[in-house]
Amino acid sequence: NPGVVFELKFPVTKREFSDEPDPTTLTLPSYQGTGSILVVDDEPHLRDIASEIVKNLGYMVTAVTSGEEALAHIAKCPADLVLLDMILGDGIGGLETYQKMIELNPRQKAVIVSGYSTNEDVRKTLKLGACSFVKKPYTIEKISKAIKDCLENGARHQVQE
Repeated sequence: NPGVVFELKFPVTKREFSDEPDPTTLTLPSYQGTGSILVVDDEPHLRDIASEIVKNLGYMVTAVTSGEEALAHIAKCPADLVLLDMILGDGIGGLETYQKMIELNPRQKAVIVSGYSTNEDVRKTLKLGACSFVKKPYTIEKISKAIKDCLENGARHQVQE
C-alpha cells in the first residue's frame, strides 16, 4: 500500500526565536479584570462574541438586545461598565440609551462600539461621558484595552477605528 506524502514549505526568516514573550503580543492576563459588564447589541452573533470576550477576561456579563432592556437592567442591577452598540434596531439608539443611563447613574461608564465610523451620535455620547469608541469589527486586544482603560483609569474620549 502506497502512503501519502506531504511536502511542507515554510518561509525563511532572519528573526531569532526566543523563549521570551514578544512585548507587542496580547497577553490575556494584562487585560483581565473584575466587575460587571452589560453588553448591549441587537445583533445576536455580535452580542455573543462580545459576551464571550468579556467573560474570558474575568468579568461578570449580562447581555441585552435593546436600549430599553439595558435601561430596565441598569435600573435594577447597576453595571460597572456598559459595552454599548450605537445602532439598536427599532428601539431607542445608543445615544438616547446612554443619555437615560446617566440620568439613572451620572457616573455610568461606557465603551461605545459600532460598525460605522465616528458620527455625530458617537461624538455626543463621548461628550456625555462615555470613555471611548471602538469600531467594529474590533480585535480582542482593542476591546479588552478599551474596557480595562475605562474601568481602571476612567479614560475618556478615545477613538479606535
